[in-house]
Amino acid sequence: MIEIALEIIVMIKQVPDSQEVVIDPVTFTLNRGAARNVINPADENAIEAALRIKDKTGAHITVITMGPPFAETALIDCMSRGVDDAVLVTDRAF
Repeated sequence: MIEIALEIIVMIKQVPDSQEVVIDPVTFTLNRGAARNVINPADENAIEAALRIKDKTGAHITVITMGPPFAETALIDCMSRGVDDAVLVTDRAF
């Protein structure tokens, strides 16, 4: 019997915490500095699903995000939950 290793990739993004969102009353734009960044709730669900699959199958999980260097905090959070590898794609252009 051939054993196939399951590789799971989860893409995540940090977003402003919806409980702390502040809208500028003049420009009607989001004030990103007023709210802390959290992992998108839908992405949190994907991480949890991947971890459950890992528990049952021994799968290997890699989490990927794109953003500024501080986005690394989200990856560290994922690693602390049991994710195997994390990748930060960052560049001054974004």
